[in-house]
Amino acid sequence: LSILDVETMKVVNSFKPHRTFITGIEYIPSRNQLATSSLDRTVKVFNIVDGKISDNNSFSLTGHKSFIYGVKYLPDIDRLAVAGYEPELKLWNLDTKQCTGISTNGWASDSYEIMHIQDEGLIGLVGKDMIKIIDYNSKSIVSEIKTDGLSMNSIQYNKQTGCFYAAI
Repeated sequence: LSILDVETMKVVNSFKPHRTFITGIEYIPSRNQLATSSLDRTVKVFNIVDGKISDNNSFSLTGHKSFIYGVKYLPDIDRLAVAGYEPELKLWNLDTKQCTGISTNGWASDSYEIMHIQDEGLIGLVGKDMIKIIDYNSKSIVSEIKTDGLSMNSIQYNKQTGCFYAAI
């Protein structure tokens, strides 16, 4: 994991926070923190101090049963959404370090991306053969979009048109 200085394009801070590949990274502006997810089944949260990653008061979110593929901060409910190859989406409270699971009805998402539709209270999980839209307030699946065998790795939502755009 590295932090680059935009002006000099030089690495100002670098280290290896996980035992294996980092699969997701999310900056949390309201907390000045950086969260990373990994295939090692952990999420790590670091403080940013003077533009550098600090180990002081950093912590790990553990308890995932399988690989983690994505992490996304939900500012409207102050939670960290984490998805991976297990049949639920986890919403982590960063103060208590406790999580709430939302079932994906047995679908292990192999989610390559988590998309947040903030004004609607929705999360989109992109995975093999399907996109699932989850209402995180009611903890229910709102929609399942089958992709006819096509595996997607990225998704965006256009609120004005109500359309999803997916990269295959």
